[in-house]
Amino acid sequence: MIKIKEYPQRKFLTQIELSKLLGVGKTTVTRWENGQFDPTMKMKKKLLPFLLSPWVNIIMYFVSYYVYTIHKIALAVIFVFL
Repeated sequence: MIKIKEYPQRKFLTQIELSKLLGVGKTTVTRWENGQFDPTMKMKKKLLPFLLSPWVNIIMYFVSYYVYTIHKIALAVIFVFL
């Protein structure tokens, strides 16, 4: 179960603001917070940026950037040798 209230990033958004950003109703966010039901896996992926600390978001950005860059270099090297 996700306890949305406990995450630091969530504290800066109201239920209405979070529901608009996610495209769900305020009631849905309230039910998640009260533990009445869990969000779907698709919705958990949308929630992730709002639940992580800013440092984790920064680290994830740089890791994804470098993985993408390494992938591009690898493809270029493979293309040269074909």
